[in-house]
Amino acid sequence: MAKNILLVTWYKSTNCGTCLQSYALYHILSQRYNVFFLGRRTYYSLSNPEFYKKIYLNIKKKLHISHSHKVQNSHSAFSKAIQAHTQKFAKFIQENYQIQPLKSHKDYKKVCTQYDAFIVGSDQLWSPQMFSSAYMLDFVPKSKKKITYAASFGVDNVPQHYYKLYSRLLKRLDTISVREPRAKELVKEIAQKDSVTVLDPTFLLTPEEWRTFATQSDVMNQYDIYDKYIIAYFIGSSDFNHLTVAKDLARQLNCKLVVIPNRVEDYSLTDSDITLILPDTCNYDFVKLIDNAEIVCTDSFHAVVFSFLMDTSFFVFPRFKKGDVNSQNNRLDNILNKFGLMDKKWQEEWLSNIQEHLTHDYSSGYKVLEEERKNCLHFLFNAIEK
Repeated sequence: MAKNILLVTWYKSTNCGTCLQSYALYHILSQRYNVFFLGRRTYYSLSNPEFYKKIYLNIKKKLHISHSHKVQNSHSAFSKAIQAHTQKFAKFIQENYQIQPLKSHKDYKKVCTQYDAFIVGSDQLWSPQMFSSAYMLDFVPKSKKKITYAASFGVDNVPQHYYKLYSRLLKRLDTISVREPRAKELVKEIAQKDSVTVLDPTFLLTPEEWRTFATQSDVMNQYDIYDKYIIAYFIGSSDFNHLTVAKDLARQLNCKLVVIPNRVEDYSLTDSDITLILPDTCNYDFVKLIDNAEIVCTDSFHAVVFSFLMDTSFFVFPRFKKGDVNSQNNRLDNILNKFGLMDKKWQEEWLSNIQEHLTHDYSSGYKVLEEERKNCLHFLFNAIEK
């Protein structure tokens, strides 16, 4: 009889990367086991002293944006776009996932009797900026198997006032794997426990599997995308002006510019250099668009992952400024280093001779990926079965 596995991770996100990593792990595990997601709300720890500061800064930022010329008179269009976007993700969850619901906190004990193993992963579930002890399986009894797959702290350093709590929770886990080398160091430093670095779950599916997945997208026909195009997909602050570079590239290469919006101001862009803004892009569309693009300009970890997997040329831009204590630039450097892609980090002087930087050859990276994928799958299934 197949084992019952409970996945504890972010799966309700309307960020394509976050949603696709949870789908990938769920898909891989479902080939052998009965898999459910734990249906709980993500919450921020009130014990985190940064929590209240974060709320204040977010409110302040939103109030500023709402009066900014960038988004004037766009609230109605923005709301409609967000609603359509959210509905697509809700439909995706309904069609693809099995959910273990929780009606109250008491249900945690009941849930623990129904599953053979509990797996946390992946993404920045252990970030001190949005910490929840449930993502370290604090509700699971000692007798049950507790595994993490590609968990991440999201930052290079954890505040000292978290060490005692993190240490206690990490020591309860049976098998720990993390996504970044720095996370491995932190686990050792905080809890004196060994861990293994593994690939992000999105790497566990082959390009062929992702292309089959993307056949469910009709985005190319829906928006009449027949000409060559460049994708602009940015998560970080617009202060970087990365979009301006994407516009210049599109002009030089005679390509259309397609923006997948993520920031509030992206939804109201009216620049004539932008051919299309795709506000309702969902998971199938995200993979399809990247697979068919000439170039992807991005600061997104998972946009880089899929550009590499789909053999699409891309340029990586910094998401955080140097010295930012919350910087996640390092996780991008990790995968670029691993697969020999450091030459994809954008340099401003390239605009004057862009043709020299358009070609790419990921063949050596694919050899590394093939071996790493085998190792990661062996690790994952062995952790469950041992």
